[in-house]
Amino acid sequence: MHTAETPPAARFGAAQPLTEKEQALSTRIDRLLAKRAASHVHYVRIVILSVSALTFLILCVIQGINLLIIFSLLHCNPLVLLSTLL
Repeated sequence: MHTAETPPAARFGAAQPLTEKEQALSTRIDRLLAKRAASHVHYVRIVILSVSALTFLILCVIQGINLLIIFSLLHCNPLVLLSTLL
């Protein structure tokens, strides 16, 4: 009977280092599958909400400036518009 040996071409393949380092590989897999820390997720949410709020505020200011420019080109004062509505 023939003994089961590793073929010579497989000794130089990419799978060889993984068979010798099973402990290191399982440690990497466990680390990648582990959940991230709750504080990190909380920090990321705060940053995203802060950037979103700042962007919204900047857009509101730009729209206000656009309205003032349009009213000034029309020779119209926003206070006059409010007084006519009341």
